Amino acid sequence: MKKIVGFISITIFLVLVIFLFSMRFLNLMPNEAKHNLFLQMPLELQVIKDLQNRLDPIVNKIVEDEMKIPRDKNLPIFFFKKRQAITVYYLYDMNVVGESVLFSELDFLQTIISAPKNVIIKPQVNFFGDVQAPLIDLVVFVDDPNKELLSLNEQFKKMVALVNVQYKSLYKIDLYNVAKSECFEFKPHLSLGHLRVEEIKKLIKYPAQAEVVIDRIKSRILEVVSKALSELTLKNRKVQFNTLAVYDQQKRVYIKEYKFL
Repeated sequence: MKKIVGFISITIFLVLVIFLFSMRFLNLMPNEAKHNLFLQMPLELQVIKDLQNRLDPIVNKIVEDEMKIPRDKNLPIFFFKKRQAITVYYLYDMNVVGESVLFSELDFLQTIISAPKNVIIKPQVNFFGDVQAPLIDLVVFVDDPNKELLSLNEQFKKMVALVNVQYKSLYKIDLYNVAKSECFEFKPHLSLGHLRVEEIKKLIKYPAQAEVVIDRIKSRILEVVSKALSELTLKNRKVQFNTLAVYDQQKRVYIKEYKFL
């Protein structure tokens, strides 16, 4: 009887171990929800905040004039961003499983890199984004004369490529969407705001007319923002960096931050 009880106990224990191991294995499989991570350097530039506050009523008056409708404060056609950051590398469609490996590499890398010292905001702006996207970005470009930002971009590119090799050797798939992450040439910039092009298309029934209105709005916004930036002194346009951070686009928060040494 004791042997039977012992056998049953061992069997139950083994079943539990196998079950827990199976659950753990399934949790580690690379089919979890993917997300987009951006390696960024957060900023708190008061001069940009002041410029946004000053231009907000001007820009929204442009939208009202072109759209022929009053501003909807709950869903503005154009809005300035509160969060400031310069992105040095994009990781699209990344598997959550690989985060720990990525963070380990970043823990090491941040001990050997230093903050860029000579970065200046240009009085040059443009709109970025897919024409089919619900909104597009108003961005200001930054001058990187010593190629410090470009150097960071290349270091991160090499780092995540190595992490991807490790991940792929285990799971036989890429850790992230390499082609999507590197489809554009690296052009350092700071996002200032968003234009809801999809909303414009909803409000203006005729597609051709909507495109004309969108182009006019973009042109007028670029003109006033570029002029305002050109009036800033060189000293006010100089950028200082303190931290490197990992931004989760879905959660809209920084999930990891590193102080520059």
